Amino acid sequence: MTFTELLELDKEAEGKSRTSPPQPKRRSRAEAKPTQSGPKAPVDHGIKRPGHHGTMTPSLVERLRKAVKQVGKEAATYRLTEAEKKKLKEIIYTYGGQGYRTSEIEIARIGLNWLLEDYGANGKRSVLHKILKALKE
Repeated sequence: MTFTELLELDKEAEGKSRTSPPQPKRRSRAEAKPTQSGPKAPVDHGIKRPGHHGTMTPSLVERLRKAVKQVGKEAATYRLTEAEKKKLKEIIYTYGGQGYRTSEIEIARIGLNWLLEDYGANGKRSVLHKILKALKE
């Protein structure tokens, strides 16, 4: 998932959060329908799961900001493809032109911390789990 796609997801989530869905009307016990014998049909309680779980909420952005602001002291070496390196350079150049000073490691740490947050919140529904599972197939 590219940074641009993440920004689009964030914009979609912000648009959806401004308009909350109507709450279902609650019925009293007297108004409730009598139960039927036999197999039960699934009940719709008006609760909908989010379409995507990696939404960039303001609190998530703040947690990522704090994590990346901490100075990393553990050394690590990673190999990137030529295309990945080129895209990173393009992002750094684009944001540099807008007055943001960034680096490859800062962008990589944002991505890593986002993956860790998503995995911690969603486990087997996380992007990390889904990609790792797909890599094994």
